[in-house]
Amino acid sequence: MDERMKWLAEEHIAHRGYHDGDACPENSMRAFREAIENGFGIELDVHATSDGKIVVFHDDNLRRMTGVNKDVKDCTYDEIKHLTLLKSDEHIPLFSDVLKEVNGQVGIMVELKSIGKPGLLEENTYKLLKTYKGNFIIQSFNPITLAWFKKHAPNMIRGQLSGVYKGEKLAWFKRILLKNFLLNHLSEPHFINYDIAFIDRLPIKILRKKGRAIFGWTARTKEEYTEALKKCVNVVFENFDPRV
Repeated sequence: MDERMKWLAEEHIAHRGYHDGDACPENSMRAFREAIENGFGIELDVHATSDGKIVVFHDDNLRRMTGVNKDVKDCTYDEIKHLTLLKSDEHIPLFSDVLKEVNGQVGIMVELKSIGKPGLLEENTYKLLKTYKGNFIIQSFNPITLAWFKKHAPNMIRGQLSGVYKGEKLAWFKRILLKNFLLNHLSEPHFINYDIAFIDRLPIKILRKKGRAIFGWTARTKEEYTEALKKCVNVVFENFDPRV
């Protein structure tokens, strides 16, 4: 395993920050501060707004977290910056502000929420990360996004997110390509981050035997976490304290 990934194996990594519901929502500045205070690494998601701002938000659509039925990509930052998350007074943070807040105190797993060709999301995320001094990796379900980083930022650690894509609106051939890592020759990821519910699939076993670092997402109980750690270098957690 690449020495630059040592922190990724050692830190407890909180899924979308150390959040706990309405008062401390996922992917909020408060959730990230809670993670830092507890010494937890942070997993977060980034989208590009229509005017190219990189914001930290998970869903394509704003509705679940803000009540507004619009896609992030169709909004300018000015249109969404005043929206509050769930029942809190937290807002959708700029990725640049999150980087300033974390400032190397813990590591960050940055998931690029990309489904198409590389563009503003990749370019502007790279611009923000290239001068960041703390530990971070980039990861995506989209191997084309990782291939972009391989070409333009080969020294950044890349992780291929995957699972079985059950219930996803994907053509059958795309599902086969993605869940079996048949496009990894394009992106050459440094590690795999796989759905722990399917961590015993044959492709994962083969990659593990070849020496590939396998990480897992997302454990929501201590029992899931403990079991998944038997098969993964590390596992992203949510809704509990892995130290207890």
